[in-house]
Amino acid sequence: FIDDYPQASLGFVALFSTIKVLVDAFTDPWMANKTDACQDPSGRRKPFFKIGALVTLLVFTFAWTPPWSLSQPVGNKASVAASVWYGVFHVGFALMETVVTLPVDGLGGDLTYSSVERNRIFYHRGVWVMLGIMVGVLVPAFVPSTCTGTSGDEVEGCPTYKEIVVTHDGCTTFPVLAAVFSVITAVGLWNLGF
Repeated sequence: FIDDYPQASLGFVALFSTIKVLVDAFTDPWMANKTDACQDPSGRRKPFFKIGALVTLLVFTFAWTPPWSLSQPVGNKASVAASVWYGVFHVGFALMETVVTLPVDGLGGDLTYSSVERNRIFYHRGVWVMLGIMVGVLVPAFVPSTCTGTSGDEVEGCPTYKEIVVTHDGCTTFPVLAAVFSVITAVGLWNLGF
């Protein structure tokens, strides 16, 4: 968001990063209370998994697909609209994480009274989280980029501008990966919800 496309302001990025931490500090205890007090017939954690599945799809996908019209800088100044887009979805990610991870952590504690089994559950969850992070870091390195140059010129080996349909500047790698990972996460959460 700050180097090439969509040219968000570094000051706004810092502001929204601070806002994200503050929002997270207040919403985590509130969500923990809500999920512990939930009286849904399907279980006290499952409604949050269903909500989290839908929110994850929206936040992950839209965070990586800002409209080109939002990123037009004025002179040498970064786009305020792109900065706000970044901020909304950066804070949205924190809220989505709260809606998803707190019920998952609570469910792990609810599954058994045995501390040994509970430790085993959280160990396996941690292993899968780390594997997911490693896949998320490594996959973009092996996926060929389909971007045009910053001036809109073709980069050798990439499709022409007219062949690219995801965003105006042609960067499809991260939006596609975000959509794929959000679908995987949403399906997993949806299965937990039922």
